[in-house]
Amino acid sequence: KQIAAIQTGLLRVVPHIVFTLLTWQELEKKICGDPEITVEALKQSTEYAGIEPTENRIQYLWEALTNFTNEDRRCFLRFITGRSRLPTNIIIHRGKLEYDDCTKDLDLFPESSTCCNTLFLPDYPSAKVCEEKL
Repeated sequence: KQIAAIQTGLLRVVPHIVFTLLTWQELEKKICGDPEITVEALKQSTEYAGIEPTENRIQYLWEALTNFTNEDRRCFLRFITGRSRLPTNIIIHRGKLEYDDCTKDLDLFPESSTCCNTLFLPDYPSAKVCEEKL
């Protein structure tokens, strides 16, 4: 009964012919997003605000994410957006605190705002530190 209700609802907004053209895996991917999260896909979904994509912190971020498993990248995406699948847009800002002589001993972690899909990324001294903090 519940499946029939879902089917009826879907057929009100999506023509029946579309369902005959897609496999259930393709349909799931279109509705839920891709469960495989690659670094390249993350890069394509990212915007930069007040920060340049060529900055070391950004390069360290991509290097750290390359070392992550797909499950780790899903957790990273969920931390920023509240979603565990792409597509979604991500915005990267400078961290609210930066590493310098005064803060180098502090345990600075990245922060996020899931309502705005925003990551506040401190300027870590290396990709290794960035990976550990993420």
